[in-house]
Amino acid sequence: MCSFEKTIKIPWSIIDNYVFEEDRFFDSFIINLTTNRRYRINRLNVLSIKDDFDDFRENFPNLANYYRSKNVPEEAKDIEEGENFYATKEFRWIYYILAIIFIFIVIFSILFNSITNWGNLVAIACALVFYGIMIKTNKKK
Repeated sequence: MCSFEKTIKIPWSIIDNYVFEEDRFFDSFIINLTTNRRYRINRLNVLSIKDDFDDFRENFPNLANYYRSKNVPEEAKDIEEGENFYATKEFRWIYYILAIIFIFIVIFSILFNSITNWGNLVAIACALVFYGIMIKTNKKK
């Protein structure tokens, strides 16, 4: 696959952790640095394109820790998987607030026979189900 990005070299000593995030249209592999910078590698997951993204995602922890052990002093900690955005407390609170607002809109629409675009409510319900599944699957074990 072709990329138009310039070649980036990251020293092993400043890699803090990595995160893999799946979304509706993109898979993202994020490398977090101790300098509070992030590098994100995205892949469009709508099309079934054969590339090496999955191999990279699966092999990164072992390879990163192997190369880090060769190039960084022994007191450095291993590179571990960080917390996914969907597993954070902030995202769960946003999700719960949106779910409560959705429930109030549905109850208000039923009680007062208001003119509501039910198609929009179904779309919002589908989004809430999707993000609820993302929270459940990304919860720390």
